[in-house]
Amino acid sequence: MIAGERRKIVHLSSVHTACDTRVFHKECTTLASRGFDVVLISKYNAGCRSSVTSYSLNTVRVITIDPPSIPRKRLFVSPFLVLKYAIREKAEIYHFHDPELIPAGIFLRLLGRKVVYDVHEDLPRQIMSKYWIPAPIRGIVSKTAAFVERIAAKFMSGIVAATPAIARRFPSHKTVVVQNFPRLSEFRDADGVPYRERPMQIAYIGGITTIRGAREMVRAMEIAGERWGARLLLAGRFAPESLEDELRHLPGWRYVDYMGWLSREEVAEALGRVRA
Repeated sequence: MIAGERRKIVHLSSVHTACDTRVFHKECTTLASRGFDVVLISKYNAGCRSSVTSYSLNTVRVITIDPPSIPRKRLFVSPFLVLKYAIREKAEIYHFHDPELIPAGIFLRLLGRKVVYDVHEDLPRQIMSKYWIPAPIRGIVSKTAAFVERIAAKFMSGIVAATPAIARRFPSHKTVVVQNFPRLSEFRDADGVPYRERPMQIAYIGGITTIRGAREMVRAMEIAGERWGARLLLAGRFAPESLEDELRHLPGWRYVDYMGWLSREEVAEALGRVRA
């Protein structure tokens, strides 16, 4: 590295979008604010920016890829797309966020780069709820994933775990915990309604999936809506997309206000006017 030159850190993801909360808003922008040259290679999302392939957001340079939407195809195609752009950046440090990028991470290590694996989820347990993996083989896939992560950990320069429980699965001497807590500063500035004046509303904001209780939330609204006139503000994207149609046919859906995808400012505004 040339004297006086900023150290370059490239974040890699084939799953998360350019405006992901943990990856972009918390990790990338924080590094950029500390003087690092930060590049994010991530999945394209029209909600983040107009249809361009490379642009800058808050001093973070973003390069987008367009991976296949089908999970099985994405597993084989996306790592090659991400790795291609990663090598072009010639960075000193690479920080990747998805298990499917483990081979790319190992390859970058073999090239002599420092590589950090950011473990967002307890992968072996998470696999047991993946709808697109046939149920009879989920156990085998789960055990295989645990084995692959153990081997990968030996290659990585460092591990970032999202929870203490995840951290315990990796070597303690190279693992740190960075939990995904909210930034309170984002909500203090929101023009919130005093709590006692708020309507009987509940908010759920995030990925709308069965593992996160999507069906249970809508079924609960059938009771809460009828008894207390409560409403659910639901924001995020459905996975799979067919789940939306299923939920819309549940009786409790008439007490749901679906808001689609929200910006960070809109999230703060929504949470500032609900009771829970």
